[in-house]
Amino acid sequence: MPSDAPAAPSDVPARPRRCRLKLMLTVAVVGWLGWGVAGYGFYSAAVERQAAGAKLTQAETARSGLADELERQRSGSGQLAAVHQKTAAAEAELAQLQARIAEASQALAAHTAERDAAQARLEATQASLATIEARVAAQQQDLAAAQARALAAGA
Repeated sequence: MPSDAPAAPSDVPARPRRCRLKLMLTVAVVGWLGWGVAGYGFYSAAVERQAAGAKLTQAETARSGLADELERQRSGSGQLAAVHQKTAAAEAELAQLQARIAEASQALAAHTAERDAAQARLEATQASLATIEARVAAQQQDLAAAQARALAAGA
């Protein structure tokens, strides 16, 4: 009389188990790669954001120092020609600093775009992973149904 107990693992064909294992390993690798790409994107964006912030802070500090120097020159110096020369130099340096601020802002925007692209790639990878997991579940159900049919046919 046939028993109703499920087949022992040794009774299950080795090929579907290998395929399922390969598929699960592939899904795991794709998942890890996706997270690795996202992590790298977030890390590099954070590093660049910190560098841009440091440049902005340095530029603001320098600009503040130049503004203070300009004010001291106006109030403390009676030599108008010297004040005009220093003012012109300070304005030129201020223009350079403003250009650096603009560059830092552009770099920050570029890194933000890179981060957004990495986020989009991560979301696409996660969607792909969900699709693969759904296929794996369907294949597992098909396998279970085939095993049930095989057991029923053998009974």
